[in-house]
This record gives sequence, C-alpha cells and structure tokens, in this order.
Amino acid sequence: MKQYLKFLILFIGTSLSAQKTVAVLDFEGIGNLLKDKKLEDISMSSKFHLYQLLGDKSFLEHAYEDIQKTVNKLEGEKKESYLNYTYVKLIVEEHNKVMD
Repeated sequence: MKQYLKFLILFIGTSLSAQKTVAVLDFEGIGNLLKDKKLEDISMSSKFHLYQLLGDKSFLEHAYEDIQKTVNKLEGEKKESYLNYTYVKLIVEEHNKVMD
C-alpha cells in the first residue's frame, strides 16, 4: 500500500476518534495530503470516513459511485450479499438521506 494511503487511513481514524472529544481540529494536513492524489486510490470506506470527518459530500458521492460500480458487476445472491455489507449499507443509507 502506498505510504500516503497508510498515513491517510491512520490520520482519518485518529481524527474521527478525536473529533468526538475535541471541538477544534486542524484538517489542513488532510487537504495537503489529498492534493494531486487520485480518489481511485482511496478505499470506499476511507472516502466515507473523509465525508464524516470533513463534511464534504463529494467524498460520500465517490464512495457511493464505488458501490455502484461493484453492484453493476454482480448478480443475484452475490449482489444482495454485497449490498448488506455493513459499510456498503451505511454509505447507501447516508447517500440516500443526504443527497435526496
């Protein structure tokens, strides 16, 4: 895994934990880290966490698009099973709530 992705995942997790107890966080580091990076390199769950952390709906939209790409490749039981995965379900529900 690319070094910046490892750092990003660690930073997101730490920041989400801290956000619950600390009112002010400096997110400039995330912006600098993501600058000039392709969102395709970031996992669906990390995009969702970035949405939660930053409140930027574009990350939620990209996570939802990742799900749709996968769903379009699946059929039957595999599709139903995938749509019931915890993070997939969370992202779809949040997308439907926020974007509709």
